[in-house]
Amino acid sequence: PISGELQQRNVAVQDADPNSLLNVYRSLLALRKAHPTLVSGDLQVKPLEYRFQDVLCYKRELGADKVVVVLNFSPRSVLWPRPMVPSQTLFALKVDENPDGVIRIAPNGALILARAPK
Repeated sequence: PISGELQQRNVAVQDADPNSLLNVYRSLLALRKAHPTLVSGDLQVKPLEYRFQDVLCYKRELGADKVVVVLNFSPRSVLWPRPMVPSQTLFALKVDENPDGVIRIAPNGALILARAPK
């Protein structure tokens, strides 16, 4: 049987939407391919305070390269201080940053930061 959502949920529609799940996966796969640290870097899961119990944060390091991944699984936005300065944002989903460096990650949002090149 063909779903009644066929007109909204198909590759052509998702391909045209830069924020679709298809394009988010494509972006993440390309990022993983471009940054070996995300694949084979040493992994360190960051301990979190109780108020961030629905947030997963981990760091990967490979040589001088360092990447921090923050995933918000909670039903509310969380405020997160930028952990590395200077750093560059490799990927941001449902993220806003204040001028003072505090990052708001919305529910089901994600942030991937890398140490900025010297």
